[in-house]
Amino acid sequence: MRRRGFLKLGSDFAVPLSRNREMLAYYHAELSQQSLEYVIFGHIGDAHVHVNILPQSQADFEAGQHLMLGFAEHAVELGGTVSAEHGLGKRKAHLLALQYTSDQIEGMKGVKRRLDPQWLLNRGNLFASSLRS
Repeated sequence: MRRRGFLKLGSDFAVPLSRNREMLAYYHAELSQQSLEYVIFGHIGDAHVHVNILPQSQADFEAGQHLMLGFAEHAVELGGTVSAEHGLGKRKAHLLALQYTSDQIEGMKGVKRRLDPQWLLNRGNLFASSLRS
């Protein structure tokens, strides 16, 4: 991927086990329409597979970003999560709002403010460090 000059686009979404086949079918249907290079692997028994899109061009990268957002939205619609084991960090922090209300996110920030009042831990991960106040 480095030689191509792009980052891989990877998912960490999970759905309830009863919705696993539906989510896998959705992944395959959407990916096949885009003709993108990809691989799906991971924890199928936990309904938590990783979709990795391997873009070959800027157009592929942009299409992959759009697909990943749709995958996250669909996972939440099926009662799933936008992050199962790898966390959201900086690049995927925007997905938190797909799963939680603004009040719930504000509650998370409140915990962060209480436990890390100077916002020293994991600076800029999940919440921008400018949200300290």
